Amino acid sequence: MTMINDILIRYKFDDERRSGSTGNGIGAGTGTGIGNGEGIGDRTGIGNGSGNGSNISLRREFEKVRDLLENRINEKNISVAISGDVQISAGADLISVIVQNLFDNAVKYNKQNGSINIDISIDEDTNKPAFIVSDTGTGIEARHLDRIFERFYMADKSRSKKAGGTGLGLAIVKHAVTNLGGEISVQSTPGEGSRFKVII
Repeated sequence: MTMINDILIRYKFDDERRSGSTGNGIGAGTGTGIGNGEGIGDRTGIGNGSGNGSNISLRREFEKVRDLLENRINEKNISVAISGDVQISAGADLISVIVQNLFDNAVKYNKQNGSINIDISIDEDTNKPAFIVSDTGTGIEARHLDRIFERFYMADKSRSKKAGGTGLGLAIVKHAVTNLGGEISVQSTPGEGSRFKVII
C-alpha cells in the first residue's frame, strides 16, 4: 500500500469516526472529493502507487487538474494562468494530492470573475522546486492562518460547509508536503485572496 493510501485511509477513518459516516470512498471528505466517484482523485490514479520517483512536470500536473476542474472554472468565469515549469523526481501520488487540493480550493473559494495564478520555478533561497498558487477568493483572517493545516479546522465554518469543505484538504496537503521533505506557507488577506507557496 502506498504512502498516500495510508494518509487518505487514516484521515477518512478519523473523519467517519467523528461524523458517524460509513462511506466506502477512500478519502471522502478530503475537500476534493478524492475517491467519491465525482471528484478528481479517482480519475488521475491517486493512491495506485504509480510513478513514485519518476520525473514529473509540475506544469503538466496543474494543467491536468485545470482540465478536470474546467466546468467549475467556467461557471465562475475564473481566469487561470500557469507560468513556468520544473521537472522533479518525487512521489507522483503525493504531488498529485498537493496540486489537486490547492487548485480545488482556489476554485472553490474564489469569487465570480476571479483569477488564479500559478507560478512554478526554482526557489531562490533553497534552490529547490517550488510553486505558488494565488487566488482572488474570500481570503483568510490572520488569526486563523496558524491553524488552517490542522485536521477539521475551518476558518469560516459556514463558508466551508456551503462550498463542500470538511477541513481535511489542507491537512492532507501539509502531510504530503512534509513526507516529501518540503514546506508550505500561506499569506492571505480577507476579501482579496490567498497565496500558498510549496517548496519541495
